Amino acid sequence: MSLVKSPTLTPEKLAANQANGRQSQGPVTEEGRERIRAANTRHGYYRQGADLKILGENPEEFEAFFESLLATWEPQNDFETSLVRRMARLMWRLERADRVQEAMLVYQTESLERGLAREKRQLAAAQDKVAGRLKALAERLDGSKFSSTETDLKGMEEIFGKVPAGSGFEIMSRVYRLLPPAVKESLEAAHSAADPNAPGPDLTIALGATRDVLRAELRVLLREEIRQRDAEYEAKRAELEKETSGAYRESMLLPRHPQAGLLLRSSDSDLRQLRFITEMLTKLRAARVKAAPEEAASSESFGISHDVIEKTDG
Repeated sequence: MSLVKSPTLTPEKLAANQANGRQSQGPVTEEGRERIRAANTRHGYYRQGADLKILGENPEEFEAFFESLLATWEPQNDFETSLVRRMARLMWRLERADRVQEAMLVYQTESLERGLAREKRQLAAAQDKVAGRLKALAERLDGSKFSSTETDLKGMEEIFGKVPAGSGFEIMSRVYRLLPPAVKESLEAAHSAADPNAPGPDLTIALGATRDVLRAELRVLLREEIRQRDAEYEAKRAELEKETSGAYRESMLLPRHPQAGLLLRSSDSDLRQLRFITEMLTKLRAARVKAAPEEAASSESFGISHDVIEKTDG
Protein backbone atom coordinates (compact mmCIF):
# COMPACT_ATOMS: atom_id res chain seq x y z
CA MET A 1 0.00 0.00 0.00
CA SER A 2 1.45 3.31 -1.07
CA LEU A 3 1.91 5.98 1.56
CA VAL A 4 1.93 8.71 -1.07
CA LYS A 5 -1.45 9.93 -2.25
CA SER A 6 -1.85 10.34 -5.98
CA PRO A 7 -3.27 13.76 -6.87
CA THR A 8 -6.84 13.76 -8.06
CA LEU A 9 -7.04 14.43 -11.80
CA THR A 10 -9.94 16.82 -12.26
CA PRO A 11 -11.54 17.42 -15.69
CA GLU A 12 -10.01 20.90 -15.73
CA LYS A 13 -6.53 19.50 -15.02
CA LEU A 14 -6.94 16.83 -17.69
CA ALA A 15 -7.96 19.44 -20.25
CA ALA A 16 -4.95 21.60 -19.33
CA ASN A 17 -2.59 18.62 -19.67
CA GLN A 18 -4.00 17.76 -23.08
CA ALA A 19 -3.68 21.37 -24.24
CA ASN A 20 -0.04 21.50 -23.11
CA GLY A 21 0.69 18.21 -24.84
CA ARG A 22 -0.70 19.49 -28.15
CA GLN A 23 1.69 22.44 -27.97
CA SER A 24 4.84 20.26 -27.84
CA GLN A 25 4.87 17.61 -30.56
CA GLY A 26 8.35 18.19 -31.94
CA PRO A 27 9.22 19.61 -35.38
CA VAL A 28 6.39 19.49 -37.91
CA THR A 29 8.29 20.55 -41.05
CA GLU A 30 10.87 18.49 -42.95
CA GLU A 31 13.46 21.21 -42.32
CA GLY A 32 12.86 20.93 -38.57
CA ARG A 33 13.11 17.15 -38.64
CA GLU A 34 16.35 17.41 -40.60
CA ARG A 35 17.83 19.69 -37.91
CA ILE A 36 16.87 17.18 -35.20
CA ARG A 37 18.49 14.35 -37.13
CA ALA A 38 21.65 16.41 -37.66
CA ALA A 39 21.84 17.37 -33.99
CA ASN A 40 21.69 13.69 -33.01
CA THR A 41 24.64 12.68 -35.22
CA ARG A 42 27.55 11.39 -33.12
CA HIS A 43 29.82 9.47 -35.47
CA GLY A 44 27.37 8.90 -38.37
CA TYR A 45 28.35 5.26 -38.81
CA TYR A 46 24.79 3.96 -39.25
CA ARG A 47 23.33 6.79 -41.32
CA GLN A 48 21.35 5.66 -44.40
CA GLY A 49 18.90 7.04 -46.92
CA ALA A 50 18.41 10.79 -47.15
CA ASP A 51 20.41 11.21 -43.96
CA LEU A 52 23.54 10.44 -45.99
CA LYS A 53 23.59 14.08 -47.04
CA ILE A 54 24.47 15.07 -43.47
CA LEU A 55 27.72 13.10 -43.84
CA GLY A 56 28.54 14.55 -47.24
CA GLU A 57 27.48 11.35 -49.02
CA ASN A 58 25.21 11.08 -52.04
CA PRO A 59 22.06 8.92 -51.63
CA GLU A 60 21.88 8.57 -55.41
CA GLU A 61 25.33 6.97 -55.41
CA PHE A 62 24.14 4.47 -52.82
CA GLU A 63 21.10 3.60 -54.94
CA ALA A 64 23.35 3.19 -58.01
CA PHE A 65 25.60 0.90 -55.99
CA PHE A 66 22.56 -1.10 -54.88
CA GLU A 67 21.39 -1.41 -58.49
CA SER A 68 24.81 -2.73 -59.51
CA LEU A 69 24.58 -5.43 -56.84
CA LEU A 70 21.09 -6.33 -58.05
CA ALA A 71 22.49 -6.80 -61.54
CA THR A 72 25.28 -8.98 -60.16
CA TRP A 73 23.21 -11.25 -57.90
CA GLU A 74 19.92 -11.23 -59.89
CA PRO A 75 17.59 -11.84 -56.92
CA GLN A 76 14.44 -13.79 -57.80
CA ASN A 77 12.13 -12.67 -55.00
CA ASP A 78 11.65 -10.09 -52.27
CA PHE A 79 13.63 -12.13 -49.78
CA GLU A 80 16.71 -12.26 -52.00
CA THR A 81 16.27 -8.58 -52.88
CA SER A 82 16.28 -7.69 -49.17
CA LEU A 83 19.49 -9.70 -48.75
CA VAL A 84 21.13 -7.76 -51.58
CA ARG A 85 20.01 -4.46 -50.06
CA ARG A 86 21.43 -5.53 -46.71
CA MET A 87 24.68 -6.41 -48.49
CA ALA A 88 24.74 -2.95 -50.09
CA ARG A 89 24.22 -1.26 -46.74
CA LEU A 90 26.94 -3.33 -45.07
CA MET A 91 29.48 -2.65 -47.82
CA TRP A 92 28.60 1.05 -47.85
CA ARG A 93 29.01 1.20 -44.08
CA LEU A 94 32.38 -0.55 -44.19
CA GLU A 95 33.62 2.01 -46.70
CA ARG A 96 32.38 4.76 -44.39
CA ALA A 97 34.15 3.16 -41.43
CA ASP A 98 37.42 3.21 -43.40
CA ARG A 99 36.97 6.91 -44.12
CA VAL A 100 36.13 7.68 -40.49
CA GLN A 101 39.20 5.83 -39.21
CA GLU A 102 41.43 7.56 -41.76
CA ALA A 103 39.97 10.91 -40.69
CA MET A 104 40.78 10.07 -37.07
CA LEU A 105 44.40 9.30 -38.02
CA VAL A 106 44.66 12.54 -39.99
CA TYR A 107 43.27 14.49 -37.01
CA GLN A 108 45.70 12.81 -34.61
CA THR A 109 48.60 13.47 -36.98
CA GLU A 110 47.67 17.14 -37.30
CA SER A 111 47.29 17.40 -33.51
CA LEU A 112 50.71 15.80 -33.06
CA GLU A 113 52.28 18.23 -35.51
CA ARG A 114 50.63 21.22 -33.86
CA GLY A 115 51.75 20.06 -30.41
CA LEU A 116 55.36 19.57 -31.51
CA ALA A 117 55.39 22.92 -33.29
CA ARG A 118 54.06 24.60 -30.15
CA GLU A 119 56.73 22.94 -27.97
CA LYS A 120 59.44 24.04 -30.39
CA ARG A 121 58.20 27.62 -30.33
CA GLN A 122 58.02 27.66 -26.54
CA LEU A 123 61.49 26.14 -26.24
CA ALA A 124 62.97 28.64 -28.70
CA ALA A 125 61.25 31.57 -26.97
CA ALA A 126 62.57 30.52 -23.55
CA GLN A 127 66.08 30.09 -24.96
CA ASP A 128 66.00 33.46 -26.69
CA LYS A 129 64.87 35.17 -23.48
CA VAL A 130 67.54 33.58 -21.24
CA ALA A 131 70.41 33.62 -23.71
CA GLY A 132 69.51 37.14 -24.79
CA ARG A 133 69.84 38.48 -21.24
CA LEU A 134 73.09 36.64 -20.58
CA LYS A 135 74.63 37.79 -23.87
CA ALA A 136 73.50 41.39 -23.38
CA LEU A 137 75.15 41.45 -19.94
CA ALA A 138 78.31 39.86 -21.32
CA GLU A 139 78.57 42.49 -24.06
CA ARG A 140 78.21 45.34 -21.57
CA LEU A 141 81.11 43.91 -19.52
CA ASP A 142 83.51 44.96 -22.28
CA GLY A 143 83.18 48.52 -21.08
CA SER A 144 85.85 49.52 -18.55
CA LYS A 145 83.36 51.58 -16.52
CA PHE A 146 80.79 48.79 -16.25
CA SER A 147 78.54 48.72 -13.21
CA SER A 148 75.61 46.36 -12.88
CA THR A 149 72.11 47.68 -12.31
CA GLU A 150 69.05 46.65 -10.35
CA THR A 151 67.53 45.49 -13.66
CA ASP A 152 70.54 43.20 -14.23
CA LEU A 153 70.10 41.71 -10.77
CA LYS A 154 66.37 41.10 -11.29
CA GLY A 155 67.04 39.58 -14.71
CA MET A 156 69.53 37.10 -13.25
CA GLU A 157 67.07 36.32 -10.46
CA GLU A 158 64.45 35.37 -13.04
CA ILE A 159 66.95 33.01 -14.65
CA PHE A 160 68.56 31.42 -11.58
CA GLY A 161 65.89 31.96 -8.91
CA LYS A 162 65.95 33.87 -5.62
CA VAL A 163 68.16 31.21 -4.03
CA PRO A 164 70.66 30.39 -6.77
CA ALA A 165 73.12 27.53 -6.60
CA GLY A 166 76.22 26.52 -8.52
CA SER A 167 77.08 28.73 -11.45
CA GLY A 168 73.94 30.78 -10.85
CA PHE A 169 75.20 31.81 -7.40
CA GLU A 170 78.63 32.66 -8.79
CA ILE A 171 77.14 34.90 -11.47
CA MET A 172 74.59 36.64 -9.25
CA SER A 173 77.06 37.27 -6.43
CA ARG A 174 79.37 39.08 -8.86
CA VAL A 175 76.51 41.05 -10.38
CA TYR A 176 75.53 42.12 -6.86
CA ARG A 177 79.07 43.14 -5.90
CA LEU A 178 79.39 45.19 -9.09
CA LEU A 179 76.37 47.33 -8.17
CA PRO A 180 77.00 51.01 -7.38
CA PRO A 181 77.03 51.57 -3.59
CA ALA A 182 73.93 53.78 -3.73
CA VAL A 183 71.93 51.05 -5.49
CA LYS A 184 73.07 48.47 -2.92
CA GLU A 185 71.89 50.68 -0.06
CA SER A 186 68.55 51.23 -1.75
CA LEU A 187 68.06 47.48 -2.24
CA GLU A 188 68.98 46.73 1.37
CA ALA A 189 66.53 49.38 2.63
CA ALA A 190 63.73 47.94 0.48
CA HIS A 191 64.58 44.43 1.64
CA SER A 192 64.47 45.43 5.33
CA ALA A 193 61.20 47.26 4.88
CA ALA A 194 59.61 44.22 3.25
CA ASP A 195 60.81 41.74 5.91
CA PRO A 196 62.94 43.13 8.76
CA ASN A 197 63.77 39.66 10.09
CA ALA A 198 64.94 38.20 6.76
CA PRO A 199 68.72 38.19 6.29
CA GLY A 200 70.01 40.14 3.35
CA PRO A 201 72.89 39.17 1.04
CA ASP A 202 76.16 38.92 2.97
CA LEU A 203 78.14 40.54 0.19
CA THR A 204 80.18 43.71 -0.05
CA ILE A 205 80.38 46.07 -2.97
CA ALA A 206 83.70 45.71 -4.82
CA LEU A 207 85.87 48.80 -5.07
CA GLY A 208 88.91 49.83 -7.10
CA ALA A 209 90.91 47.07 -8.79
CA THR A 210 88.64 44.39 -7.31
CA ARG A 211 85.92 45.50 -9.67
CA ASP A 212 88.17 44.79 -12.68
CA VAL A 213 88.85 41.30 -11.34
CA LEU A 214 85.13 40.63 -10.80
CA ARG A 215 84.29 41.90 -14.28
CA ALA A 216 86.80 39.50 -15.82
CA GLU A 217 85.48 36.59 -13.75
CA LEU A 218 81.87 37.43 -14.57
CA ARG A 219 82.69 37.58 -18.27
CA VAL A 220 84.12 34.03 -18.17
CA LEU A 221 81.19 32.73 -16.12
CA LEU A 222 78.63 34.24 -18.48
CA ARG A 223 80.30 32.79 -21.57
CA GLU A 224 80.36 29.33 -20.00
CA GLU A 225 76.72 29.65 -18.93
CA ILE A 226 75.73 30.72 -22.44
CA ARG A 227 77.63 27.74 -23.91
CA GLN A 228 75.87 25.31 -21.56
CA ARG A 229 72.46 26.84 -22.20
CA ASP A 230 72.99 26.58 -25.96
CA ALA A 231 74.03 22.93 -25.60
CA GLU A 232 70.96 22.14 -23.49
CA TYR A 233 68.72 23.88 -26.00
CA GLU A 234 70.16 21.89 -28.91
CA ALA A 235 69.74 18.64 -26.97
CA LYS A 236 66.09 19.38 -26.20
CA ARG A 237 65.48 20.46 -29.77
CA ALA A 238 67.01 17.19 -31.02
CA GLU A 239 64.65 15.26 -28.74
CA LEU A 240 61.69 17.08 -30.23
CA GLU A 241 62.97 16.30 -33.71
CA LYS A 242 63.01 12.59 -32.83
CA GLU A 243 59.32 12.84 -32.05
CA THR A 244 58.68 13.60 -35.73
CA SER A 245 60.25 10.29 -36.78
CA GLY A 246 58.11 7.63 -38.43
CA ALA A 247 58.37 5.24 -35.48
CA TYR A 248 57.24 7.83 -32.94
CA ARG A 249 54.44 9.01 -35.20
CA GLU A 250 53.11 5.48 -35.68
CA SER A 251 53.23 4.82 -31.93
CA MET A 252 51.11 7.93 -31.34
CA LEU A 253 48.53 7.05 -34.00
CA LEU A 254 46.88 4.24 -32.08
CA PRO A 255 43.08 4.57 -31.90
CA ARG A 256 42.44 7.18 -29.20
CA HIS A 257 39.07 8.59 -30.27
CA PRO A 258 36.20 7.78 -27.85
CA GLN A 259 34.28 6.14 -30.71
CA ALA A 260 37.27 4.21 -32.14
CA GLY A 261 36.51 0.99 -30.25
CA LEU A 262 32.85 1.13 -31.27
CA LEU A 263 33.78 1.60 -34.93
CA LEU A 264 36.20 -1.34 -34.86
CA ARG A 265 33.63 -3.63 -33.24
CA SER A 266 30.93 -2.48 -35.64
CA SER A 267 33.19 -3.09 -38.64
CA ASP A 268 33.98 -6.58 -37.40
CA SER A 269 30.25 -7.29 -36.95
CA ASP A 270 29.47 -5.94 -40.43
CA LEU A 271 32.15 -8.14 -41.97
CA ARG A 272 30.66 -11.24 -40.35
CA GLN A 273 27.18 -10.27 -41.55
CA LEU A 274 28.49 -9.60 -45.06
CA ARG A 275 30.15 -13.00 -45.17
CA PHE A 276 26.95 -14.70 -43.99
CA ILE A 277 24.79 -12.92 -46.59
CA THR A 278 27.29 -13.63 -49.38
CA GLU A 279 27.31 -17.33 -48.51
CA MET A 280 23.50 -17.39 -48.38
CA LEU A 281 23.11 -15.69 -51.78
CA THR A 282 25.74 -17.99 -53.26
CA LYS A 283 23.88 -21.08 -51.99
CA LEU A 284 20.57 -19.75 -53.29
CA ARG A 285 22.09 -19.14 -56.72
CA ALA A 286 23.67 -22.60 -56.73
CA ALA A 287 20.31 -24.14 -55.80
CA ARG A 288 18.65 -22.36 -58.72
CA VAL A 289 21.34 -23.51 -61.15
CA LYS A 290 20.97 -27.07 -59.89
CA ALA A 291 17.21 -26.96 -60.14
CA ALA A 292 17.18 -25.60 -63.71
CA PRO A 293 18.26 -28.87 -65.48
CA GLU A 294 15.83 -30.89 -63.37
CA GLU A 295 12.96 -28.59 -64.35
CA ALA A 296 14.01 -28.83 -68.01
CA ALA A 297 14.13 -32.63 -67.84
CA SER A 298 10.72 -32.74 -66.20
CA SER A 299 9.27 -30.53 -68.94
CA GLU A 300 10.71 -32.74 -71.68
CA SER A 301 9.20 -35.83 -70.05
CA PHE A 302 5.79 -34.30 -70.63
CA GLY A 303 6.61 -33.48 -74.24
CA ILE A 304 7.33 -29.78 -73.71
CA SER A 305 10.39 -28.52 -75.58
CA HIS A 306 13.03 -26.25 -74.06
CA ASP A 307 12.19 -23.53 -76.59
CA VAL A 308 8.58 -23.50 -75.44
CA ILE A 309 9.70 -23.07 -71.83
CA GLU A 310 11.85 -20.08 -72.76
CA LYS A 311 9.01 -18.47 -74.72
CA THR A 312 6.61 -19.08 -71.87
CA ASP A 313 8.97 -17.52 -69.35
CA GLY A 314 9.39 -14.52 -71.59
